[in-house]
Amino acid sequence: MESALSTSINGPLKTPSQDSPDSGANHLFAAEQEFCRCLERLSIWKRKHMPILDMRQGGDVLVWLFKGGVRARPLKDLYRGSRFSEPTMRLVLKALVDDGFIVIDRNPDDLRVRTVQITPKLVDALMTYLQLLRECAASYGSFESSSFGVTTIDTSYRAFKHTA
Repeated sequence: MESALSTSINGPLKTPSQDSPDSGANHLFAAEQEFCRCLERLSIWKRKHMPILDMRQGGDVLVWLFKGGVRARPLKDLYRGSRFSEPTMRLVLKALVDDGFIVIDRNPDDLRVRTVQITPKLVDALMTYLQLLRECAASYGSFESSSFGVTTIDTSYRAFKHTA
């Protein structure tokens, strides 16, 4: 069975025949090549669907958002906890809002407080990204999907789908 990632851009990699004299070394080289191609396809997907991940600030914001789970979080916590400037963080948040990945609202109890919440679109994009990471790891064969913390995120995702 071919993965969505391996067939989406370049198609599957041809591996050397098993009866060649250097089949072990060639197979290892082929596996490394496939892993590199897989990472390249992952990077292309990321630039197309989640370009904010190409910025260190974007990655930090996404980590902060997912640490909070599905609940709304005050923006001041992000600004205070970030090592980046507030204007930079605002640009990242604006990009995430424009892409439909987050919603920024005023707290109904205190209109001075603005909160940020992830949307199902962001959760779906993250789940797709994690699936692509799993496929990259499987293509190389020396990684286990559990090393990506997938179980925790899968559980949070299921809980989020029920509340959204």
